[in-house]
Amino acid sequence: MQKLANLYGHNLFIIIPPMRDDYKQHIPNIQYTLRHIWQIIEQYKIKTLNFFDDKDFTKEHFGDTDHLNQKGADLLTQKIKKYCNSYLISSNHPTNI
Repeated sequence: MQKLANLYGHNLFIIIPPMRDDYKQHIPNIQYTLRHIWQIIEQYKIKTLNFFDDKDFTKEHFGDTDHLNQKGADLLTQKIKKYCNSYLISSNHPTNI
C-alpha cells in the first residue's frame, strides 16, 4: 500500500484508535501485537497517528468497550483533522483537510 501511495504522490497514515483500559486488559498479548505493528511502521516509514492510550477518550466516548460512540467519533475526527491540517501546513501543501 505504501508503494502505491508513493506512486500516486499520496501520503499514507495508519491510525491506531483509542481503546478503553478495560478492553485492553482482555486482549491477549497486546504488547506483542503492538510491537509487531510498530516494527512494520518503522520499516516502511509510515506516518502514524496513535490514539491507543489517549487519555482524552474516557468511558463516555465509547458505545461499548472498543467502539466509539458519536461523541468519541467526533473527538477522534477533530484530532485527526487538527493533525492533518498541521501536517499539510508544515509541508507547504496547497490544501487543508
